Amino acid sequence: MSTTTAEVRSLRASSGDLARIEALYRTAAADVLRWFRSRVPDLDVATDLLSETFAQAVVGIGRCRATTDDELAAWMWGIARNLLRRYYRAQRVERSARDRIGMAAELSTPGPDEHPQADPRIGAVLRAALDDLTAETRTCVQLRLVDELSYEAIARQLECSEAVVRQRVSRGLRRLAVLMEIER
Repeated sequence: MSTTTAEVRSLRASSGDLARIEALYRTAAADVLRWFRSRVPDLDVATDLLSETFAQAVVGIGRCRATTDDELAAWMWGIARNLLRRYYRAQRVERSARDRIGMAAELSTPGPDEHPQADPRIGAVLRAALDDLTAETRTCVQLRLVDELSYEAIARQLECSEAVVRQRVSRGLRRLAVLMEIER
């Protein structure tokens, strides 16, 4: 997320508000993390949601109308709830995509010397469709849908840009959908 010039000016002008956010972080971060952790299966995801909650609080503090610490905390918890809803929604969309193409969520990502068709849990139609993808696209699709890695994590792992990963996953899923529809 890039910060605009207006946001930077807003942050500079509200150092008192930033101090309130910092104090709120010190007192509430552990509770917010515990709350996220009780609702998502992965500590890394919970930590990312916590970070994003306070990042959005910092960026949005200029729009916050809270006058008391309790109101500020309620505002921050609202951000956390919205982020969790967004996370659940994204998970449903990805799970639906995996279900449509016949990928089981518990599959592991093949190593560099392995091929996805070696896994008997992948149906014949999906195996054939995966074989039609380039190795790079197939790897990106599997890392995203099977291992559920973020685009950023995949980009770091493959040493390419996040935009390239997003493009490969998108094209790969479109290609799989077309190929699997033809095969049926």
